[in-house]
Amino acid sequence: MPYVKEALLGVLAFLCTATGSRADFRDEIGLSRLLSELGANAPSGSKINIAQVEALSLGAYFPDPSLPGFAGRNLLDQSGLSMSTSAHASRVGRLLYAKGLGVAPGIALVDSYEATDWYGRVLMRSDNGYLGDPLVESRAIQNHSWVASRTGGDVPIELAIKIIRLFDYQVDRDNVVSVVSLHNDPNARVPDLLSHNYNAITVGKTSGVHSSGGTLFDGLGRVKPDLVAPAESTSFAVPMVSGAAALLIEEVGKDIELADAGRSEVIKALLMAGATKQEFASWSHSPTAPLDRRFGVGELNVYNSHQILHAGEQDFSVDAEVKLSGWDYGIVGKDRANHYYMRVPPDRLVVECSAVLVWNRRITDTDPSSFFAADAELPDHDLMLYEARAFEPGLLLDVSRSRNDNVEHIYYLGQMKDGLALSVASRTGGDYALAWRMTTVRRPSLDPSEPLGEAAAAR
Repeated sequence: MPYVKEALLGVLAFLCTATGSRADFRDEIGLSRLLSELGANAPSGSKINIAQVEALSLGAYFPDPSLPGFAGRNLLDQSGLSMSTSAHASRVGRLLYAKGLGVAPGIALVDSYEATDWYGRVLMRSDNGYLGDPLVESRAIQNHSWVASRTGGDVPIELAIKIIRLFDYQVDRDNVVSVVSLHNDPNARVPDLLSHNYNAITVGKTSGVHSSGGTLFDGLGRVKPDLVAPAESTSFAVPMVSGAAALLIEEVGKDIELADAGRSEVIKALLMAGATKQEFASWSHSPTAPLDRRFGVGELNVYNSHQILHAGEQDFSVDAEVKLSGWDYGIVGKDRANHYYMRVPPDRLVVECSAVLVWNRRITDTDPSSFFAADAELPDHDLMLYEARAFEPGLLLDVSRSRNDNVEHIYYLGQMKDGLALSVASRTGGDYALAWRMTTVRRPSLDPSEPLGEAAAAR
């Protein structure tokens, strides 16, 4: 793959600091609570197979199979280029699938790739020039704890666009949850690879010390990251999110009624809707910029995401209500709106609404006769929160209507009672994944001096 390896990239980096993650990260991401409440029934990522893609670190990219936490793991070197093991890859693996520490210690099989080999041979199939569509990804999750950028002016922007579009194509075609990293440098731009994607999940750090802001090509100004996790390095925030995805995918496999949640768009929506914001005094967004430019949708919380998943899939309707927490994989017509009506119990108030709408960009042509060809279609959906009465939307409380992003986010704080409605409206029509959660408190009596009760997540 000489063309890709030598001409494409000026910087290919693994992302590491002296320590991998804070000792209490399991508490911060809601994992300790999930394990405590579910006990022996807690998911571990069992039967979930993954791909781990790594940049070279001291000439190596393969995790050390002799580490105690990797006992019983089937680590497969798919690139066949490593003569030694990588401390960086091992740290990523420890957080993702090692017994005793990893978010998903039940993962048994890991395909290990060197990054330039992966995007050259697997994504672009460029051993002998560009040959066709990306190879099929049979693993449920890809973990990408590396970044890369074009050399200054030496490589056409069309090539970077091509790679990102092939990446989005593979994610959508093969239904793979792909989790990618930002750079640790807060002064750096959003990396070309692979952070400029639409269909994957781009991750930063809870500290906010990472590259962030708007994308620079193929859809200017799209906000990255999607969400953050409490690690000292973006390399190690990524496996926390990948591990959380593995836990959700395992749960999907246990219940046929959750089957639609196996779609990568739904997993992304579940993870984002479960994220928390109390960690960030400065978190903000607007109707046209759905995510915070440094913290995305907030910090990963797998407990919340698990609760939303098990609230179940709930269809939009003109005359039926949904629960105060749930998700849906649906289709909306062109210039139409789908409404999700819900009722707040008479003894409760909703004080927080977090809802995330996600859809994939569709790559419609990867014509192998042209190295740069990859046409794309991006539906345009909006998300609204209304007061509602008698199955009719009323006062508009909040709206998310970005024209660049393929994610919309409602985050509304206030005392909401009686009826509410989430509405998915579209200018183009298309499918989507919607996930939502409402936090409720006990409604006070008529005595104005009585305080609100304890907050509780809606089930």
